[in-house]
Amino acid sequence: MSIRTKISIIYSLLLALLIALSGGIYLHYFIRNSKDKILQNINNYAQIATPSIIHSYEFYKNTSFLQIYREIYPILENNPYLNYIEIISADGQVLFNSNDARMGVYQHREVDKRYFPYIKKLHSETVLDENYIIHVFIPFIDEFGSHIYTVHYVNSVKSTFEHFRETTMGIIIVTILTILLSVLISTFVAKGITAKINHLKYAAINFEKGNLDANFNIHSGDEIGELAQVFEQMRKTIKSNITTLQDTVRKQQELDRLKNEFIANISHELKTPLTAAIGYISLINRRKIGQPSDEVIGALKIVEKNLHELSLKIDSILQLTKLQMYRNQIEISKIDLAKIIQKCIEAYRPVANMKGIEIVADIEDNNSIIEGDKIGLKSMICNLIDNAVKFTERGRVRVHLKIGENKKYVVIEVEDTGIGIPQDKLKKIYERFYQVESSNIRRYGGIGLGLSIVKEVVELHNGIIKVKSSEGKGTLFRILLPTRRDEDGKENTSN
Repeated sequence: MSIRTKISIIYSLLLALLIALSGGIYLHYFIRNSKDKILQNINNYAQIATPSIIHSYEFYKNTSFLQIYREIYPILENNPYLNYIEIISADGQVLFNSNDARMGVYQHREVDKRYFPYIKKLHSETVLDENYIIHVFIPFIDEFGSHIYTVHYVNSVKSTFEHFRETTMGIIIVTILTILLSVLISTFVAKGITAKINHLKYAAINFEKGNLDANFNIHSGDEIGELAQVFEQMRKTIKSNITTLQDTVRKQQELDRLKNEFIANISHELKTPLTAAIGYISLINRRKIGQPSDEVIGALKIVEKNLHELSLKIDSILQLTKLQMYRNQIEISKIDLAKIIQKCIEAYRPVANMKGIEIVADIEDNNSIIEGDKIGLKSMICNLIDNAVKFTERGRVRVHLKIGENKKYVVIEVEDTGIGIPQDKLKKIYERFYQVESSNIRRYGGIGLGLSIVKEVVELHNGIIKVKSSEGKGTLFRILLPTRRDEDGKENTSN
């Protein structure tokens, strides 16, 4: 039998169950509305009958109560729920009781204390007690506005309400039986389906755990069997692709390792002669070697400046390469971030002063100790300050350090009033060798590795980095770092 047929059976059973439940709900509201209608009819009947009853009482009260009973007998007879009627004075005396009058009893008595509050009211009251007796109290006001009597109607609806209850119980029993029958049949039909689905589930779980030999085969002629065949073919294809991909990844990792080693070696080899060349040029510029002319000194200063810039670029490449080569070998120690920030600021203060911009440190807590790699953290902070100073022509650069909740993390903010970054470029700023505009290469220098190094250091410390920028107004970098290596930066930094 196909899945479609099985599902059709289940839906048929569910439809039958829905009909039974709908009928039960309808009956419930029907009974409730019927009860409300009965109460309303009894109350309306009492309202209409009261003037006639009072008139009969006033006319015959000094003659015969039996005659009063005869006058109001049609009222009692025409209402199937009405048991008896009482006329009660304003002070709580029962002046007339239809049952007493019928039996020839004419004695007055006090009204039942339970009903005393209702005879004082100037509006009608309807009360249903625990014995399914409906008491209706209708006040009679004379033409002068005086409350003279209250007519008490006693109506028994026990048999009607019990009939409602029996009908309700019958519907509930039928509904329960229908549910049980539906459950039994649905369970039986679904058992065959779920057994196959469970087989697919457990095979998928094993496959997800890395067992590429998990078997999806199901010998079934229905749609689940066809689905199992598709899964089995998919498993074989994925297994083959994963094997190929693993070989490719191993080769790529080896190429990356060789590439990083090559870059590190080349950078190191370039750094050594550069350092020597810079040293000798510096000696010549200071006329420690020979007596060059002023024209030669000017040219050598330009050469020295360019060699310094080249040395810094090689340092950036070497640093990024080392971070990637030794991700799991960084040296962890307790670092005072406040001191690192102060050192970086002092290193860039001369450049900031030359440009006429202010560079300030806003440190909320000097006791800002975290566990991390000192060289990497210093490079991260200095790179951010370097970028801020480089791309700011006026205003200031502010470095803010604060301790997070329970000292579980620290927040470092580097904010400038510089040229800003276009919104469509923000996602690319951490890419290696990326420059926001090609003209910036000539104007501001750099090779686009500073923010790559920053991002790499943040990730090595399980941190989070966010950036907000507006063209022409400045840029804010916010970094969240855990204070301990066994914590991560999951806190919200969106504010």
